[in-house]
This record gives sequence, C-alpha cells and structure tokens, in this order.
Amino acid sequence: MRWLENNIGVPNTSFIAQNYPNLYAGAYAGSLDAYIPLFTMEELYFIQAEAMYWMNQKSEACRLAKEATRANIQRHLEAFQKKYPEVMYPGQMIADGYTKIDANDKEEGVFTLSEVYWNAWVTAFLDNEAMPEFKPDGKKYPNRVMGVTDPATKGNHHWYFNPSEFSLSDLMQMKYVAMYMQTEQWTDMRRYHYSNKRNNYGIGDNKEIVYPTLRRPYNLYAPYWIDGLSETEKENTWIQRINYDPETEEKYNRTELERLGAYKNYKWLREPMIWSQPKGVRTSLTAE
Repeated sequence: MRWLENNIGVPNTSFIAQNYPNLYAGAYAGSLDAYIPLFTMEELYFIQAEAMYWMNQKSEACRLAKEATRANIQRHLEAFQKKYPEVMYPGQMIADGYTKIDANDKEEGVFTLSEVYWNAWVTAFLDNEAMPEFKPDGKKYPNRVMGVTDPATKGNHHWYFNPSEFSLSDLMQMKYVAMYMQTEQWTDMRRYHYSNKRNNYGIGDNKEIVYPTLRRPYNLYAPYWIDGLSETEKENTWIQRINYDPETEEKYNRTELERLGAYKNYKWLREPMIWSQPKGVRTSLTAE
C-alpha cells in the first residue's frame, strides 16, 4: 500500500487496485520480461554523488544525483512505453491499464500534448521549474505544471535537488527510489545504520539523519526483536544479516559458526557487517 506504514495491516475496504503500485510497468520491478541489473548507470552516478558529497563538493553531488534520477526515470519510461505503446506517457491508472496524460491527444498514435506534460512533470521534479504559460500558438496551457515548491503543486513541496540545501538524506532517498527492489538498498541502509528520526542516529560531523521517516515494521517476531529490549534499544535493533543455510553451513561448517557466535543464535542477525561497524571496532575478519 502506498500510504500505509510498515506492515500495519490493510482494512478490508481498502483492497482496491488503485491503492497498490503497479509493479508490472517498470524496467525491473516486476514486469514479465524484467531483468536483474548487476550495475546501472544511475547506480554509478549515485556512487559518484555520494563520494562528492563526502568530499564537501555538494553542488557536484547534487548534479550527479539529479542525472542519476533522470536516467532512472527514462529507464522506467521506456519500459512503460514498451508495455503500453498506445499510451506512451502514463496518465490516470484505470482497470485495464492507463489513460493518456492529455485527453486532447485523441488520435491513435498521437502523444504530442502528453509528451509536453510528461516532460513538464519531470522538469518540475528535477529542476523545480514551471512549464511555459503559453503554447507555441499563443494559447495558455490548461493545468499548467508548476515547480515542486509551488503551493499549487500536490505533495510535500520538497525539492530534492536544491544545490544550496542538498543533503545526504536527499541523495540517499533518491537512490533508494532509483534502486527499488535491488539488494544494494539494504547495503546502503546498513552502512548508514538505518539512520532515522526515531533512533536519531546521526551520520558524519553534522549528525545528518539519512532516512527521516523510516521505522521498524509492525509485525516483528517479538522474541527476536522486541522482548527484553528498552524502547531505545528497539529503535536501534535492526536486521543486519540473514541466517546461514541450515542444510549446508550448519552441517558442514559448524565449528566456524560456533567460533563466530553465529550457530543457532538469533542475535547474530543483529550483528553489524564488518564494513558497517564503527571505525576501529574491527580491523580484520578474525578480529585481530
């Protein structure tokens, strides 16, 4: 559900298609011909952007993050156009697909106005710019698209690519969106210790909060993740790794698991990976 918090449950009256994201229209989110990307151009741009950010070159980090997001939007648009060639630019979601953005593109194969509005939406999001007030013929555009910070624009009015206010949170949240359903998302969240406003885990000298609205799921298994923990401990207790395979590692590599403290120990799931531990805590795989 787009609007529900983590696993809180769904009221029976809300089981309608419009409340669910369409995972079949994306490039790799769930379409029938989806692929599993090993590395994308946008991921590379985001890695570069993060490096620039920590080098205090925030304007360049902002530019790279914007180009990464632009590339990701285009990637998913092309996948959408392959699936819905009769629409090309997604408007309203309906029972059997989508409508064109602009209903004035009435003829089959005509997408002129829809393309104009799609590009205006992308520009508004990336550059916080409004579309021109007038068409080439001098007439006004109806339903003119404004920048994201304009009061008339729906949403939270936050511009993620403001070079003068660009933050680590802006960067990593856009990376999270661009890499939806890819496992590197989890790597990023663990690297930044699931930083959010509940655990107040600040990153860097300025103690930046990376994922402000992130929260633990509602349906956690209490003996592992709730029982015996204070409220503060709960907010800082997140899954850091998965169990070793009981049919291989536990049978044939038990001695090593016992040495690590990982054998049949649920607390091992909370143990940070080596690369996410604070500097100086561990310097090698053998803790030497």
